[in-house]
Amino acid sequence: MIPEHEDLGDLVTTETEWYRPLYSHWEEEDLDKFQEENGVAFCFVEQVYPWTWGFSKLRPLQSLIEEYGNPIHREEKWNGKYLGLEFPKSKYLIEFYSYGDKEEDKIIESLPLVICNDGRCNGIINMEGDRCNKRNHEGGFCATCKNYNDKVKAGKLRECKYCSSTYHSTRSCELNPKMVAEKERIDAILKKMELKA
Repeated sequence: MIPEHEDLGDLVTTETEWYRPLYSHWEEEDLDKFQEENGVAFCFVEQVYPWTWGFSKLRPLQSLIEEYGNPIHREEKWNGKYLGLEFPKSKYLIEFYSYGDKEEDKIIESLPLVICNDGRCNGIINMEGDRCNKRNHEGGFCATCKNYNDKVKAGKLRECKYCSSTYHSTRSCELNPKMVAEKERIDAILKKMELKA
């Protein structure tokens, strides 16, 4: 926690940090001394205009567990972005970072991972049934999957001559001799560049 001081405001507790606003001017030496003695950072503590400077300290995972209970799971967006931890007594996800604490890292890694698919395209991109990894637009599909879906509905779907897939055109198939020749040409150029370097 951050100790009381006559120049500091009341202690404010957020989901991930404690802070005290600073209401007077301190010299740089005094700021450095207070930061070192108390393990705090001098930064913006209230990010609304007018911005307020003060001292902030990150809350450890244990304090969140005491307040909200043991975390249920960690959640990520479908594109890999970390969203936070789900706690039983919190309405919202808490975007908690351990910042290199190995014990906290172990606890977080041991939690089950839940993927949030909000905003993801509903299209299927291959014969194995993998889901498209693009952002959805109209009707829950990206432009490519919407075009494919429209062809399916209209009965205008064509199979690839080389692999019988309906998920790509004959021209873009990896088994197409022109695509194979192009790939070999690019590989040869890259090999020459590596030899020169």
